[in-house]
Amino acid sequence: MPASICRTTSVKFTFSSAMSHVASIENSFVRYSDDSGKEILLMNLFSVGKVSLPVAFEQYQDTLLEYKRWIMDFLCRPNSLLGRKGDVCPFTMQAFSKGLFWLNVQPVHGETIEEMAAIVNGFLNTFLELEPTSGGNVQYKTINILFPFMKSDRWIELIDGCQLLLKKQFVQKGLMIGQFHPYCEQGGLHNDDFKPLQAPFPLLAIRNMVPTDYPFLNDGGELEAAYNKLYGKYNEAKMQRKSLAG
Repeated sequence: MPASICRTTSVKFTFSSAMSHVASIENSFVRYSDDSGKEILLMNLFSVGKVSLPVAFEQYQDTLLEYKRWIMDFLCRPNSLLGRKGDVCPFTMQAFSKGLFWLNVQPVHGETIEEMAAIVNGFLNTFLELEPTSGGNVQYKTINILFPFMKSDRWIELIDGCQLLLKKQFVQKGLMIGQFHPYCEQGGLHNDDFKPLQAPFPLLAIRNMVPTDYPFLNDGGELEAAYNKLYGKYNEAKMQRKSLAG
């Protein structure tokens, strides 16, 4: 039996006048199921604070609201320390406004890296099958997996460790997996002192690879080969101009 995705809730809502350029978004939740019977419920970030939560998400209401505030107040705004023009993340607002920013919350505490990797790896096919699967908007699709109950002394070990363990597998599928948590020390591309991956709580983010991801993949080996397969040899000057343009 092939994997399938069904939309479990369909609502329509719009932003306030301050965000009037954002189109109305439908489908607050998507439930994924595969032939093993495992289900993954995804919630659209756009709908956080706007619709009633399903039982599976009720205990995370405060977490989701805090996360949405961080997204809108940090990732979707310019920052003087960023080192280039534009928002901290040039894709997040587009993902949000197009209804392509999906969330899942995992109630884990102190699992091993291998157990974490098994959880996150279960989202790979979900991501690949979620619409859109082609076209210009595919670059804005993302799934963020939140771990709000994880013990702080395990954040580096489990979040960074899981990202490193899965990175090759995801990149070979044309995907990027990013680590976020309050202790994340990875610097920005244009200012190493700027820490854009310091989120209010630990999470792992999945998205499609884009041409400007080369600096994260230039290992001279399999990661770079996966990049070259999609985009050809990296043109540094061209990508720098594109990046600095915001």
